[in-house]
Amino acid sequence: MKFRIVRLCMIFCVLFQQFLMGNTSENLKVAFCNEKTDSARLRLLHEIAYSYLWTNSDSTLYYANREIQLAREKNNKEGEVIGMVDLSYSLGVVGNYTGSIKTALEALREAEGINNKKIISLCYNSLGNQYADLKNEDNAIL
Repeated sequence: MKFRIVRLCMIFCVLFQQFLMGNTSENLKVAFCNEKTDSARLRLLHEIAYSYLWTNSDSTLYYANREIQLAREKNNKEGEVIGMVDLSYSLGVVGNYTGSIKTALEALREAEGINNKKIISLCYNSLGNQYADLKNEDNAIL
C-alpha cells in the first residue's frame, strides 16, 4: 500500500511539473507581448527559448532566431550573441552538431570582441557539450 501511495505521488509530481513548465512558457509569451522595452523583450525571448529547450526544440530554434533578429534590429550585440548561444544549444539538442559548433564558434568570436566573459563561458559550455556528445573529448576541452 505504501509503495502505491509513493508511486502515485511521484507520478503526480512529474505531471504537475510538466503542467507548470507549460504555463511558464505561456506566461513568458504573454509577458513578451505586453513588454515595451527592447532589453526586456530580448531577455524574455531568451527565457522563452530556454524554456522549450528540452521539451520542444523546434520552438527553441524559432525563439532563438527571433532573439537574434530583434537584437540585430536594435544593434544590441550582447543580445545577439546570447541568441546565437541559444541557437547553438538548440541545434545540438536536435542533433545538428555541425551547425551547433559553427554557431557557438561564431558566438565565441563575437563575445570575445565585446569582451563579455559571461557570454564567453556560455559559448565554451555549448562547445564542450557538443563535442562531448560527439565523443570527441579532445576538442571538448579547448
